[in-house]
Amino acid sequence: MFSKKTTHNKFENILRMYNMVFKIDFPTRVTINSKTAIDNFITNINSYKMEARGMITKISDHDAQILDIFNVNCKHRNKIKREIRTFNNTNLKMFAKLISKENWMEVYQAPVESKYDLFHTIFKHHFDSCFPKKFKFDKTYNKRKWITDELSGMKHELVELEKEFRLTKNQQTKNEIKEKRIILNQTLYHTQKRQIKEKIENSSNKVKTTWSIIKAKTGKDIKEKNNIELTRQGQTIANPLKVSETFNNFFINAVDNLITPNIIPTNANILTNKTETKFTFKNVTEQEKNKIISSFENKNSTGIDDIPITVINNH
Repeated sequence: MFSKKTTHNKFENILRMYNMVFKIDFPTRVTINSKTAIDNFITNINSYKMEARGMITKISDHDAQILDIFNVNCKHRNKIKREIRTFNNTNLKMFAKLISKENWMEVYQAPVESKYDLFHTIFKHHFDSCFPKKFKFDKTYNKRKWITDELSGMKHELVELEKEFRLTKNQQTKNEIKEKRIILNQTLYHTQKRQIKEKIENSSNKVKTTWSIIKAKTGKDIKEKNNIELTRQGQTIANPLKVSETFNNFFINAVDNLITPNIIPTNANILTNKTETKFTFKNVTEQEKNKIISSFENKNSTGIDDIPITVINNH
């Protein structure tokens, strides 16, 4: 049976064999009767480039460990860059004014097959002028927006009590920490529950919001891309390109494989049953068109044309 000191030395020697070192040499779990360090960082980076320190969190009975690494070049990912357009009242009024001044003669005089493309070009020109794209840098999404000042204060009080306990080893302080931790956990639960309820109730799409919360909580909001595998004539096809070619060939040849001499004779006239039915079109009035557009939900979300219904309804 090895002593703790012997086991520690053996472990340290094994790490040195692979040019590795451990960075935590202070207690990470402190009780009334013991101090242990069973949480650690093991690395092969030179010691002068990093610094390890502990942090009391009271998330568990183990402290957190922070490892600061210096002089390392890395990309900062604390911000997200995205393109946005601003649809305020000033921009909307300016757009409506520019559109109203268009005489649209180019559209009227253009051939039928070119009218829409020309209309869209003029419309998009004014749209881009009034609602130009701008880059916005967002902070990384914080999934803990439900953390309130009250909760932060309760957590800070717990940490201060833990510091006091480590100096005094007082059992009464330890009991107080236990009681306050229970209260904090209960408050966390009810606060988060209340804010999730409010988020769903204030959402315009309650089903979508509910599912987004469920996926975030269950860790299923990360989409996994799995390739399709097919079995064709006893062989497994896994290559994505081969899989798509197999699907394509199947649907191209599906009709030819069905049409056989036993089903349709080669001399059969498949056009014998002719019909006189013709397409008919009903005129659509401007009032009907406006009624349909007005029925759409007024949102800034866009399709492939990048134009929200807000702009259309405003005009």
